[in-house]
Amino acid sequence: MVSRRKRVLIWLFFLTGLANLIRGILAFLLRDALAGWSLSLPLPLLGGLYLLFGLAFLLMALLLRFGGGLSWALPLAAVYQLALWVIRWLGYRSAYARSLGARDLLLTGLFLALVVILTRSPASAGGRGEKPDV
Repeated sequence: MVSRRKRVLIWLFFLTGLANLIRGILAFLLRDALAGWSLSLPLPLLGGLYLLFGLAFLLMALLLRFGGGLSWALPLAAVYQLALWVIRWLGYRSAYARSLGARDLLLTGLFLALVVILTRSPASAGGRGEKPDV
């Protein structure tokens, strides 16, 4: 039986993986349409990175569902957020996109905090009545 917290973590990783797969596929589909544009980062690079993270998050969701991978959840989430910040620093050229830094920092913090809360053991959760995963 999967605990409620673990089920939420599985869904979080599944949806994040699905969103990144869609982003990766769109990057490759739009590559020809944006061929004449001056982009700061090549779309195939971004597409490949998003596909890689999409597959990693979907695999992690499967591992979590079938009883493993809990110790890898936070490192994957942290590497993902770090990669997004590198893309932001290297790839965002517009003043509007750069002005959203505070919002992006808040979303990064919320995402990582949620993963930390969902991956800690039930004993460290203050004994809220959840049974440990078996």
